[in-house]
Amino acid sequence: MSAFKFNCPSCDARMAAETEHIGMEIDCPHCSKKIKVPAPVAVEKEPEKPAAAEEKPKPAPAPAKPAAKPAAAAPAEDEVPDTDDPPPSDFGLAPLEEEQVASLSTEFKIKLTEEVREIIGDGSRWVKGRDEAGKQVICARMEGGSAVPLPPGDASATHFSVIGAFLHVMAVRHVMVTADGRSRMLSTEIPDAADAAKGIGGTGGQRRPGQKATDPLTLDHDECLKLLDALVKMYNDLLDVRIAAAKPKEGKSSLGPLVDLLTQKDENGEKIPYEAADLGLTLLKTLQGAEERIQMLEAQVDGMVRQIDMLRKAAEE
Repeated sequence: MSAFKFNCPSCDARMAAETEHIGMEIDCPHCSKKIKVPAPVAVEKEPEKPAAAEEKPKPAPAPAKPAAKPAAAAPAEDEVPDTDDPPPSDFGLAPLEEEQVASLSTEFKIKLTEEVREIIGDGSRWVKGRDEAGKQVICARMEGGSAVPLPPGDASATHFSVIGAFLHVMAVRHVMVTADGRSRMLSTEIPDAADAAKGIGGTGGQRRPGQKATDPLTLDHDECLKLLDALVKMYNDLLDVRIAAAKPKEGKSSLGPLVDLLTQKDENGEKIPYEAADLGLTLLKTLQGAEERIQMLEAQVDGMVRQIDMLRKAAEE
């Protein structure tokens, strides 16, 4: 397996993938359009055009003296084109992993969120995600007091919207565009946290039928900080559910919070009634914990498959 870079055919954003993902359909993290990961294209130098044939001189009555051959020009020194994009500035954040990150765990998402807070927390490097005309601003460079929008991954960027900051720290941490959990974080979890920042429904996507999620790019700076708080709380809740489910209590099922709610009793041993809202919230947390465990198992299976492929290739060689 080897990583390569390619551009989105819709928005021309630069991203990375591995050869095993060729042909896979993904959502572009920048424009959200459905695209297929293309095969890497080798960059070849254009063949030199043959020199135009010289016109034959017209016959003269007397034989012309042959012209001396011009001295061969000294060959120019070969130039190696720099085709790689410049690496994004890390603003002092040391990469967590040297290799490409193929899966985002809940703990890793918390670290990404806290690093976004380090970038935009004091507001000095934050820029609103949409300008007055409604145009999307992912990252920008300040010139004369005005923000000049730049494409994602531009190394000269100094200011970031909340989405731009997430894309930036993912690039610094070598997170692949096809990484498990990346699309869900950008397209579902962050908009859910934006709802919470606006006081709409709360995390978990509890919206009215037909109601769209809040666009994180429309949030002001204070609301962006609330979004980060809501994300960290949501991920910590998932970790709590996972820990509770992984540690069965004495005489109780490993379903944890759900069983606790259904079997809670008062001091006299009488069953305590529960509200429908409490049951719904507890079911949601239990399902989120189960989904988290499934994602962990899928990541483990993917790792085993990669190891088997490496062993198979090594045996064939």
